[in-house]
Amino acid sequence: FSPECEIYAFSGDNPCSLVGLGLNKPGDIGISLGTSDVLFAVTEQPKPNANEGSILIHPLNKQNYMLML
Repeated sequence: FSPECEIYAFSGDNPCSLVGLGLNKPGDIGISLGTSDVLFAVTEQPKPNANEGSILIHPLNKQNYMLML
């Protein structure tokens, strides 16, 4: 690999879709109508709820979070 090549271990299809759609700042929202129909959103202040969705650290911007419903 080139020295400029960045490797993100364990980045799955959903985080990669978030990055590929250019969703990087709080308030950005995207919808994937693939096999799992997912809504992606970016936030600075997640509010965990055990009954819905997932919260991950944003794959490129470590001070933001990725929300998935």
